[in-house]
Amino acid sequence: MSIGDTLRRIGPFGPDTSRLVPGTGDEQRRARNQWRREKDAEGIRERWDEIPAERLVFERHWIEDVETGNFYWPFAGDPGFAAGVVAYYVRDGWPVMLEPANPPSRAELERRQAAKEQRRLDNDAARTARYEELRRR
Repeated sequence: MSIGDTLRRIGPFGPDTSRLVPGTGDEQRRARNQWRREKDAEGIRERWDEIPAERLVFERHWIEDVETGNFYWPFAGDPGFAAGVVAYYVRDGWPVMLEPANPPSRAELERRQAAKEQRRLDNDAARTARYEELRRR
């Protein structure tokens, strides 16, 4: 008996989803996607803490938690590979994972902006001093 005969006798590999979900192939695909989305949502809810959506302010570059002042970015990947995710919020009944943004808070953003402005002022002063030194020669 050849391997082809054996495979025809035992049938296709994996679960026969046509028996699990009635309907056309497209309806079965939608049902599997819905099942996967529900399992992912369940895992997200069990793994991370929820931040109520009322506490969040959605800005252009980040999502700010007004209670803590922390900035977040939405993470739209697979929950199994979400190493940087720290929390989630619920949108339209489904959890959305959040990872810390860079900068992580408004205080850090202001500190970085002040440091950048100081560097600019220092560079301007050094440029002016160098110009004055060259003019004196």
